[in-house]
Amino acid sequence: MKNEENYTIAYIAVFGTLWGISEATLGGFLHILNMPFKGTVLTAIGTVILLSGAWLLPVKKGFPFLYMGCVACVIKLFSLGVLHINIFVSLMAESLLLQICVSGIGYNIFGYLTAGMAACLWPLFSRMFLYGLIFGQGFYKMYADTLKEAQKIVGISLKGGLIILSIMVCLHALVGLVAGYIGWTTGRKLKGVKYGKV
Repeated sequence: MKNEENYTIAYIAVFGTLWGISEATLGGFLHILNMPFKGTVLTAIGTVILLSGAWLLPVKKGFPFLYMGCVACVIKLFSLGVLHINIFVSLMAESLLLQICVSGIGYNIFGYLTAGMAACLWPLFSRMFLYGLIFGQGFYKMYADTLKEAQKIVGISLKGGLIILSIMVCLHALVGLVAGYIGWTTGRKLKGVKYGKV
């Protein structure tokens, strides 16, 4: 049992570090490119990493996704020299959503797909939640800014705000489904390699 716990800690450290590195390196690159909705791309990548790693955990009790989120925050802190509160909240929110969904539904394909959707929907609403409510910049202002950014992608007039938001919700959910499925299949393959079944 002690050996299994040690392996669990090691896997949490490894996959949490991978997530942190992807955030630190790819995040900076996408920021330079000024890519729209880069947060969703980073979240999808992090979702795949964490869900894949969860397959290998010998001991799944507790809050492994939250622990991996904490590791990712530490890596991000070292890369930036300072950890911005919005980055910390986002990383922990995404790992919390993954944890809630997988713990509630189970370590199965349905749990993974739901977790992927929930995590990838967070970036869409995080600006409104963080800056609009917590940082006091106004919920409606952040909502309008989000719609403007989305309008550039879907090409619909801002007058169709509800339509734009609905489209973006569907797109983010679809990205989450894909990330959840990739995490599921990749994790199974990794576990097969570990036990010599592939």
